[in-house]
Amino acid sequence: MQGHAGANYLPLVASNRVGTEKGAARIDLQTLAAAATFTDAAIKSPFGCAVSPDGAKLYLMDRDANQVFVFATATHELLKSIAVPEDPRQAVFTPDGRSLVVSCGDAATLAVIDPASDTVTRKIKAASLDPRNMLITPDGKYLVVALVSSDLLSWYRADTLEYAGSFGVTRSPQALVVTSDAGWIYAGGALGDIGAVNAREHMANGTPEPRQENAIHVGAVYSLTSTPDGDYLYAAPTDGNGTVVEMRSWKVSKPPALKGAAQLLYVK
Repeated sequence: MQGHAGANYLPLVASNRVGTEKGAARIDLQTLAAAATFTDAAIKSPFGCAVSPDGAKLYLMDRDANQVFVFATATHELLKSIAVPEDPRQAVFTPDGRSLVVSCGDAATLAVIDPASDTVTRKIKAASLDPRNMLITPDGKYLVVALVSSDLLSWYRADTLEYAGSFGVTRSPQALVVTSDAGWIYAGGALGDIGAVNAREHMANGTPEPRQENAIHVGAVYSLTSTPDGDYLYAAPTDGNGTVVEMRSWKVSKPPALKGAAQLLYVK
């Protein structure tokens, strides 16, 4: 989920498992109450969402409809629905704001949307199966894509979306967090480990050559987030047991039990 920095509201996906309406809710961060909803009769199974860099549009991925629904954040009006390859899951804007990259899991494809026209301009075949979670490294140089069914992370150059390489990580990487200095990427695995990936290693030509250096056993991970200072990593469970990881020592502790899987987001 990608929010608009500095905004007073944060769009959150409300799927038909956790919400009363198929769509997204706008949450007022002052009151933590739902201020508005973004929905349409054609929405079947929303998964991830992203907000345009100017805060004007909300993009909602629907994994069963194979559509990206585009809403105006000011009026909540549906502006357009964009057909994409099968199973759209997550989306992220490139640093220049000129492209929205959508991971389409079953199609093993990255769909590239031009937000100026809200049309698909490119389809990039993923390096392997089931691309889902994605992030842009803090230096803005690379797009990192988690390939859930292949136990891989793939790197693409953020400016051109040129493929740079793939590297093995912990089983079934469901969630990604990168440290502010881009030195470490943490991949939360569905089978019980958070993979600690050293992202500082590079080939002679400057291409990233990261390696997983540790597996932090916490139980199955559904979502990850971290504090802005990089001191703590939080993992949401699938088994009702949340986890806190002290980043410098990788020491694991357990907060009070949570009920079921959840999507985590740190709000400062």
